[in-house]
Amino acid sequence: MKLTYITDPGHGWLLVTIDQVEQVGLSACDFSRFSYRQGDTLALEEDLDMGMFLEAYQAKHKETPLIQADHLGHDAPIRSWHGI
Repeated sequence: MKLTYITDPGHGWLLVTIDQVEQVGLSACDFSRFSYRQGDTLALEEDLDMGMFLEAYQAKHKETPLIQADHLGHDAPIRSWHGI
């Protein structure tokens, strides 16, 4: 599985789908108010929620997903998404 990690000058988020979250035994309700949602996509904040997802993924699949980093030089549009 390949995931995208978006960072801007102030923060970072791992983009995952609701299906990916549920496949590892979690739900959107498991994440903090610092993560965001747009449609079926969740942007998991880097300080806690991203790690929680990656630990659950590792436990379920016995491997780490491939993560592609994308750094923006300005505020990420994710900041305007709805909170979880």
